[in-house]
Amino acid sequence: MSQVVSLRLPDKTAVRLKAIARRSGRSFNDAASMSIEEWLRQEEFADIEFRSFNGERHACLKGALPIWQLIMVAVDYNMDVEQTAAISGSLSVALGPRCTITSRIRPKSMMPSPTTKR
Repeated sequence: MSQVVSLRLPDKTAVRLKAIARRSGRSFNDAASMSIEEWLRQEEFADIEFRSFNGERHACLKGALPIWQLIMVAVDYNMDVEQTAAISGSLSVALGPRCTITSRIRPKSMMPSPTTKR
């Protein structure tokens, strides 16, 4: 279900949003809806950002890897936070301390999909 919402955008913002919609092959409304949804997710999960990969939007750790990659590693370790945190290489740097890893693994189950393609 969806709701019709009316809002005013500054001219420059509307032009930028139209350009994003055109580049991604989406309608203006779809691009606006996706942008708001991504912003809301970023507000809920401060370490999340969204990036485009081959025309698809992916939830990523800020400055690091896509969430789906983190989840794949965690699944390999049966979602064990300690083991996931203990792996070597850039992933362990990206994950940070154990308490942060827990918050980064749990949000995946709260999100409908690690990728958003419309």
